Amino acid sequence: MPEMKEQTGNISRGCAWARFIGGALLLTGMALFFASGYAPPGVCGEVLRHNQANDIDASPLLYSEVEHMAELEAGVRLLRTRAGAPAVADSIVALPAR
Repeated sequence: MPEMKEQTGNISRGCAWARFIGGALLLTGMALFFASGYAPPGVCGEVLRHNQANDIDASPLLYSEVEHMAELEAGVRLLRTRAGAPAVADSIVALPAR
């Protein structure tokens, strides 16, 4: 009986690189398309055109941009201190034993 090759399920290195490059190009193209500000015609683009006309920034990064973050962090530290909990930086360095 002829010896059978073991199938590992791995794809060839060239195919893996082609898939990686294709995915990277697809992601880059999508990022460029969404960053271009193109608004689809009709009802689908109505919200985008309204936001652009009224200078409304409705990007997901809006939720990560906090204007007074240092003051908020100081308030959290004060609340944690009053509650008897360790400070945020201390709890990251040394977690309490269970």
